[in-house]
Amino acid sequence: MNMQFTCLDLLPQSWSTVLRDSKMIISILRLLNFILEELIQSQIAFYQNKHYHLFDPHVGENCCQIRAAQLLVYATQPLKSYVAKQYQIEYLHKRKMQLNNAIQHFSEHRETNHSLTLIEFLKKHELIFLVSIPDKYIFICYFLTKFKQSKFSNHDTIHYDRIANEAGLSIKLAKKMTRYYQISLAENSCDQIIDWADELGFTFQYIDMLKKMVRRDDDERNVLPCYFLTDVIIAKLKMERMPILIALEDTHHTRTPKLLYFYFNEAANAFRFTDEIAESVMKNPCFVIRAETEQPLTDHLAIHKIAKRIEENSLSKIILNYMAAHPQYSGKNLAAWKENPFQFLSISPAYHQLFLKRIITAKQAGIKTGCYIGNRSFFFIRHIFIDSYQHQLNEIYAAPTSHSFRENLTCWEALEYVL
Repeated sequence: MNMQFTCLDLLPQSWSTVLRDSKMIISILRLLNFILEELIQSQIAFYQNKHYHLFDPHVGENCCQIRAAQLLVYATQPLKSYVAKQYQIEYLHKRKMQLNNAIQHFSEHRETNHSLTLIEFLKKHELIFLVSIPDKYIFICYFLTKFKQSKFSNHDTIHYDRIANEAGLSIKLAKKMTRYYQISLAENSCDQIIDWADELGFTFQYIDMLKKMVRRDDDERNVLPCYFLTDVIIAKLKMERMPILIALEDTHHTRTPKLLYFYFNEAANAFRFTDEIAESVMKNPCFVIRAETEQPLTDHLAIHKIAKRIEENSLSKIILNYMAAHPQYSGKNLAAWKENPFQFLSISPAYHQLFLKRIITAKQAGIKTGCYIGNRSFFFIRHIFIDSYQHQLNEIYAAPTSHSFRENLTCWEALEYVL
């Protein structure tokens, strides 16, 4: 996908917004200046510094695995060379200088009764710049991660006050901007899954089913059922030989997480565990799964034992079984489809039965083997994101030796004011 967007696609305002006076012009230019700075910082953090942990956005639906996979592809298969990326950052810095000059000009030469629309104004003053799909995606992930704040029981929200202060916006516009980015990211994520399914050779019937399963949640975000979208992601990870890193904790969080690195073994056509990781590989991005288990994680032998059990049960199947046992959609509007994504879906009866049987079988396996909220004995996934082995290791070393029990005590989860 080499499609280009412009800076107008990063603004929450409509292109046809009429800029009535200098005050409105300066307000728009300052917002664009703020966005451009965040865009530059997102490029530096992702491509130059490789700080992948800064790209774990709060979007509000339950599809974090799409972001992890898509960012992993952008990190390992960049569309631009290192020199081209450097040039892009220089290009954006020049656009920023132009913007600052325009802000200064309209601050010193205040006029009234402007009648140009936003797009006409930016064209006239040569302030429109191009943004590729990956750059837009990376920017939005960076923005939503930067202004994310963690609340009780690991529940993330957006720090609207901070956005408003840094961007010079009202709280209302900060919320509008965030929602606009979340909707855009969710739409792109669903489109990417369908594109990958086509690219990977999934059947026409499967792709048709995915297209019909795209639904809108409570906040107008596009969502897909997590089992079927993860099926496509696993196939993509295998085709691209992407590593999966599991940060595994005991369910009571009494010890620091243990890192289990799985590479894709072509001969076995499966993910295989190894604890012999080259130093060069440790800094490479991984598909990271934060999970918990009731299995002992006391020593080296115990770690190898659970790694062997994961291999024997197939890591791919374990992930899919968990996703099948997980609610397929989130929010009140899609409650009718949470357990059965095929409700009111118009596909041929034969394929309906085939796909339904797949998800039911996987769900039963997930519940039985302990990959389920009611039975976390084997492998319960908390979160999926992109990061490197090295940074995850650094996080573990930096963590306090005593672990908090708060997030595992049900009564404390119910009483949100308890710290």
